[in-house]
Amino acid sequence: MSDEETQVSDGQAAEQVQEPPETESTDSTAEQEETVSLAEYQKLQAQSQEYLEGWQRARAEFTNYKKRVDRDMKDSYQNAAGDVIKSLLP
Repeated sequence: MSDEETQVSDGQAAEQVQEPPETESTDSTAEQEETVSLAEYQKLQAQSQEYLEGWQRARAEFTNYKKRVDRDMKDSYQNAAGDVIKSLLP
C-alpha cells in the first residue's frame, strides 16, 4: 500500500471509530423523538376525546330537538282537532 492509501484507510478507520458516538446521539435523538411523539400522541388523544364529547353532545341536542318538535306537532294537531270540534258544536 502507498502512503496515500494508508492515510485514506486510516481516515476511514477514524471515521468508523467516530460513527458509534453518532449512533449513540442518534439513539438519544430517537428517544427524544419518541418522547415528543408520546407527548404529541397524548395531546391528540385528548383533542380527539374533546371532539367525541362535542359530537355526542350535539347528537343528544339534536335528539332532544326532534322529540320536542314531535311533541309540538302532536300538541298542534290536538289543538287544531279540538278547535274544529268546538266550531262544529252549537
